[in-house]
Amino acid sequence: MSGTDFDLVVIGAGHAGLVAAAELRRVGREPVVLEAGDVAQAWRDRYRDLHLITTRRASQLPGVRYPASVGRWPGRDDVIRYLEHYAGTSGVEIRRSTPVERVEVGSSKVGIEAGGSRFTARSVVVATGRYAEPVEPPGLRQALGRLGDVIHSAQFVAPSDHRDGVCLVVGGGASGVDMARLLAGAGRPVFHHSQHPIALLPETVAGIPVPPVAGWLGRHVPPRLLDHTVPRLLRLVGSPVSRAPYSPMPSEMLQRESLPALDRGYAHLVDARRVVQLTTLDVAASGCRGLGLDGAEHRFRPHLTVLATGYRPALGFLDERYHHHVTARQDSRPDRSGLICGIGYQRALEGQFRRARAEARHLATDATGRNNPER
Repeated sequence: MSGTDFDLVVIGAGHAGLVAAAELRRVGREPVVLEAGDVAQAWRDRYRDLHLITTRRASQLPGVRYPASVGRWPGRDDVIRYLEHYAGTSGVEIRRSTPVERVEVGSSKVGIEAGGSRFTARSVVVATGRYAEPVEPPGLRQALGRLGDVIHSAQFVAPSDHRDGVCLVVGGGASGVDMARLLAGAGRPVFHHSQHPIALLPETVAGIPVPPVAGWLGRHVPPRLLDHTVPRLLRLVGSPVSRAPYSPMPSEMLQRESLPALDRGYAHLVDARRVVQLTTLDVAASGCRGLGLDGAEHRFRPHLTVLATGYRPALGFLDERYHHHVTARQDSRPDRSGLICGIGYQRALEGQFRRARAEARHLATDATGRNNPER
């Protein structure tokens, strides 16, 4: 292919984009990866103490292992180094600092504007990630901004970057649980508000990592059956997350497309009243008011609010007609032409790395079938 006419372009050099490019190269395609920042940029932008909710073994890509020095639960910097190494050994061309501004899907090729240049490609794989653009409830930042500093969890690095005082964390997902734990662990009084019961799992039971088991159960056991068995198993082993308000029913989690957080000390901090969970939150000019789990009313004025209210994919470069096609499950996409597809946009109890491996192999199989129609 010429310098502006490519066989295949992958947009994004995170774990999903890298494994897609490597698997497609393995079956004879010639991928070029376009990355707005650096390899693993999304991981570089996350908070310092971030750790995966999947084990080291479950967070590996084909052909490359984590070094033995990495613990059971890889941290942010471990993942960055791992993906840098994976990229260096993959043999795939990666063009860093090349943000994609526009993608136009034609009848036989795809036009791409990126980094001030224009390219064409036989096909494009979009891998910009599910967690790309921060999402905030309308008006909440403005209302809380009258009381103190307000940041999204995407801007949070470490507690030491913020002044002492009362903290409010809004959002009950994995990031919200981590923010509350880190701030309370640094000695800050923390109020934590979530609209839904917090999905919390222990890291291990009897020394066995829970996430791989939970992932297998989520794939093979009907949710209603899990509703009966999971809480009983957690109570049997004496886990602190076995009692309310933790461990909502698996069917409820699947309905909300939510993933659990791992208990890395959060439940203990709640028991010690260093984190106060709020079931309601009202914001006024004079301060905040909320009801605790015990029904007690709490009034406070937060010096810092962290909005751990989620993310959405960054697909502004692509016509909205293709957004669903890129982010949908691979087996439910309406167009099988191979011009454009996506990887890494589905939540997975078994972990994002394992899901990306499976999706990449699926892409490679599809590519092989198109190149060999008689097979």
